[in-house]
Amino acid sequence: ADFFNLRPHGHISVIAVTKQAEGRGVGHALMDYAERWSRALGYDHLTLNVFPANARARAFYERHGYALDLISMRKDMP
Repeated sequence: ADFFNLRPHGHISVIAVTKQAEGRGVGHALMDYAERWSRALGYDHLTLNVFPANARARAFYERHGYALDLISMRKDMP
């Protein structure tokens, strides 16, 4: 559920393919499946997390229509 409005939504926690599967459409198929699954459950949006420095993954998600929504901040405690 969304932290602020409590609306249920889908979330992709991890998406990864093997080196041999890269560039073969496997990642696109996984994303398409996640979106179909989310719609089938009646969710109106789908979220995921990506590290800011992971430009390749960010570009992949942006090609699938994802846009920046929230910035997470962290402080390591010594």
